[in-house]
Amino acid sequence: MNHIFHLGRDPELSALEIVSFLDRTNRGYKLLKITKKIMLISLDKFDPIYAIKALGGTIKISSEIDNPENYITKELSLIKSKKINYGINEIESSKEAFNNLTDIIKITAKKEKLRAFHKQKTEREIPPSKSKNLDLELTLYKNNIYKVSAVSDPKSYEKRDEKRPYFDPLKVISVRLAKILINLAQPKKNSVLLDPFAGLGTILQEASLIEIKSMGLDKDPLTVKKCQKNLIWAKDKFKFKVFPKVIRLDVGNMSKSTKNIDCIATEPYLGPYLRKLPKEQEARKIAEELSKLYEKFLRESSKMLKKGSKIAVIIPTFKTRDNKLIRVGFQSMIKKYNFDIFQPLKNNIIPLDYTMKGSKLRRKIYVLEKV
Repeated sequence: MNHIFHLGRDPELSALEIVSFLDRTNRGYKLLKITKKIMLISLDKFDPIYAIKALGGTIKISSEIDNPENYITKELSLIKSKKINYGINEIESSKEAFNNLTDIIKITAKKEKLRAFHKQKTEREIPPSKSKNLDLELTLYKNNIYKVSAVSDPKSYEKRDEKRPYFDPLKVISVRLAKILINLAQPKKNSVLLDPFAGLGTILQEASLIEIKSMGLDKDPLTVKKCQKNLIWAKDKFKFKVFPKVIRLDVGNMSKSTKNIDCIATEPYLGPYLRKLPKEQEARKIAEELSKLYEKFLRESSKMLKKGSKIAVIIPTFKTRDNKLIRVGFQSMIKKYNFDIFQPLKNNIIPLDYTMKGSKLRRKIYVLEKV
């Protein structure tokens, strides 16, 4: 069956995450089409609901329908009110095909004695926040009709992010990005994922929500306590089946005390919060200190991980007031510690830039493979 993955605001990153998710869950698939808005993929035995919960960069998933008219008739027959709100995502389709689809819905609704209201007429793609108000949502792609089978829920991200006992928007990774990093690291069934810079536990929380075993480290005892309390809260709130272990440990010693790790997903310390662009001297000083930290991280990761294991990590670049770019030298360390850059998808070259609105810091997402 063919499925459309509607890509989020970073389409290249979203596409990389999707193929990484399919690889880590051992899904046989065939990539049929990729654009800046969608990926069309042929998949068997696929659960869109599970996929949308696991993916951070996918807005919604639409699935092929064998007989669109029968599907629409069946869906409308289930409506218990006297009206139906419907919406159509229109992608690369003709006006004629769009009008034909609306006619089918109106005619079917009339037969079912329903008043049909076409919502979000002016929007070619309906945002997830408005999808929940629809009784029927379809996607028209290349004049073919698909049902919307799963929609992301950004508001649920906010609830489990900002409602935690401990939350600091300047220090925590977003739920969306945490999910992306987990998938890029490709933990398999029964694998153990490590976040050696666990902070307040977002990556560990998101791993547990999709039943991935994980472990977190942090060198600061107070941060470890806060992380543990956040995870206990999340377990009670969302009924984890697996609970992460969090310990106080410096990244420079993690190979001595951490065993049986299969992959790593992390946003390490990126330097002090910058309210304005730094001077060159300041940027170089920060980069030099971070370089030492990241070298420890790669050295210890190399000791722990087996051949073929993946690391998904965010690395900063600093733009100075005079428009110079100061890097931490991460790329030159990779081969030194027996890693290669891993490319899950041709033509989407890693590292990928990841921008955050208002940030004075530039981020790159790396995926590494132990060789």
